[in-house]
Amino acid sequence: MLGNTSDAEDATQETIVRVYAKMHTFRPERKLSSWVLSIAAHYCIDRLRRKRITALSLDDPSGGLDVPSRLPLPEETVLQREARDQVQELVTGLHPDYRAPVILHYWYGMTYTEIADVLGLTPRP
Repeated sequence: MLGNTSDAEDATQETIVRVYAKMHTFRPERKLSSWVLSIAAHYCIDRLRRKRITALSLDDPSGGLDVPSRLPLPEETVLQREARDQVQELVTGLHPDYRAPVILHYWYGMTYTEIADVLGLTPRP
């Protein structure tokens, strides 16, 4: 919710302190997990509001909140694509008698015995 591990760890510690301090306000008819989660959520929301107010800038379109992307970096994407293309090119360059076992093993997860059965070969020990 806060966008980075350090802030999340601080929020966890603060939540534990607040739960302990407010334990006398807990109502047994409520679920404990819901009560603790509401304390944590309110703390995080307050913290985000304070951070937004102090970090708000007209030059910063994100409003001061740096939310990490789950997408791979462009460099990683390019390197993965290049590696995939190199492997594809090498496999395509193999003689068909050798290409089929490689594809059956690495792409389809077949065992050597299964490949031998499919291709009518005898597996080597």
